Amino acid sequence: MTTDGLDDLADAMLARVEIRDAAAKVLAREWSTASVRACMDRDDPVWSDELWSLADELGWRAVLLDDDDAGGTLGDLTAICESIGEAVAPLPVAPDAAAAWYRGRAGPFTVLADGHRLDVERSGATIVATGRLDAVGYGAAAERVLLPVDEEGVTTVVELDLGSRGVARATLVPLDRTPMARVELDRAELTPVSLPAAMAGRGAGARWAAAVRRHHLCVTAELVGVAARANDAAVAYAKERITFGRPIGSYQAIKHRLVDQRCAIEVARALVARAADAVEADDPDADPLTALACFWAVDQLRAVAEGALQVFGGIGFTWEHDAHLLVRRAAGLVAALPPPDVLRRRAIALHTSPPTQEQPSP
Repeated sequence: MTTDGLDDLADAMLARVEIRDAAAKVLAREWSTASVRACMDRDDPVWSDELWSLADELGWRAVLLDDDDAGGTLGDLTAICESIGEAVAPLPVAPDAAAAWYRGRAGPFTVLADGHRLDVERSGATIVATGRLDAVGYGAAAERVLLPVDEEGVTTVVELDLGSRGVARATLVPLDRTPMARVELDRAELTPVSLPAAMAGRGAGARWAAAVRRHHLCVTAELVGVAARANDAAVAYAKERITFGRPIGSYQAIKHRLVDQRCAIEVARALVARAADAVEADDPDADPLTALACFWAVDQLRAVAEGALQVFGGIGFTWEHDAHLLVRRAAGLVAALPPPDVLRRRAIALHTSPPTQEQPSP
């Protein structure tokens, strides 16, 4: 890479840090772990209409739209999502922004649903579906669901209005208490989504896969934020907790654990940034790079929150402590990503693809 290329990379990284810090300041004013616990104490889903409206006002839902004033890059959005994870905020910016990118325009609050099989039939321009969406993240709060259906071997991406006839949803209570839902369809009407003109030639399947990559990377960035907060809190506690006249952070068993976890976080952050750039550039390796970032996060970062809880010791297992909130959110984010074996197979393609011939740098 040339000197100019390194300078551009450094500028991009600095810009993302600034975006992440700015988003963190906003969320620190508007949300806290006390807000999460207040919802849980009332047995309510962890949700805030006011916080979601604020995300809309700030333009976070529209970051991936090129023609919008708030438009930016996928790297910018992952920086925002990292702050969302750090704040343990119930903000489904990841699926909603990916849905907006797929449509090429802003729309109602929409989440993505992938991997579901529905019985569909078409009558003219109308598609009617029967079946069940087992666990739709933030489905109890969303207005629409974007999902692919199979029409005799052809992928059609459709939009489901969750308030329409033939749709029944039941709120589920996942570990992190975000408003998940099971959605039953009984001859519910689905609306095919028209592709933006620039993508019409590639087909709905390719556009959908690209939207899912964006969603998964943003979820992974949230997981980075959760892990970073857990590690920061554990490091701070290890400096002040005294046993046998010494801070517990001076003991190698704890010191090495915390350093190893910080390394895992920084590797994950770098993998997300690299994959985001590849997805933006429509790089042939975008899919395996995304899978690699997601696999590393699933394999390493949930353990960071759990390891921090062990550093806190007995106090970390109490309801009043924040540790369990971070463990819950980490588990919820891991569940929103594909299984590790699927991610591993996809990531291997990065190493098995034929090498490219690089031109020597001037």
